[in-house]
Amino acid sequence: MPKKFFCIIICIFLLISSYAVPASAYKPSTFSITAEGCYLASADNSTVIYEKNADQRLYPASLTKIMTAVVVLDECDDLERMVTANKAELDILLGTDSSVLGLVDGEQFSALELLYILLVHSANDAANVLAKEFGGSIEGFVQKMNKKGNDLNVSDVSNFSFETNGFVENVILPNIIRIPLV
Repeated sequence: MPKKFFCIIICIFLLISSYAVPASAYKPSTFSITAEGCYLASADNSTVIYEKNADQRLYPASLTKIMTAVVVLDECDDLERMVTANKAELDILLGTDSSVLGLVDGEQFSALELLYILLVHSANDAANVLAKEFGGSIEGFVQKMNKKGNDLNVSDVSNFSFETNGFVENVILPNIIRIPLV
């Protein structure tokens, strides 16, 4: 009898407690971000959760690397294709404080390995080597990136160019977020 009574009391307590406290998401009273811009939207319904300078043109290097990878994947029919690092593409980044892995002239990698280096290590030296291989030149590759932007209907918010310190991209964050990459 005491076990049965105890179980009934526990069940009643659990039932009452599940209705007593309304569920809600944690909302911090103060929130600040040090990035120049930020845009966070719900993947389910595109509701804006947080934004900072969302309508300003910004230079997000990681989106440039993602577009580099997308173009390489479009251009490369064999990810095992061997690619050789070239001194000219590597030297462009000298003295720029650019994020690099430290590729060496004459070093060989598969296209897939270079994509991993590009995306995992955020390595601009890998971006330059891939650009030369799949665009004929860095400038030629930039043209392919802009064409891809046009194909994705984001040409009004994305404009890739190349400067001596690497790729530059001007984007408006909320619009680039809506690009379907499937």
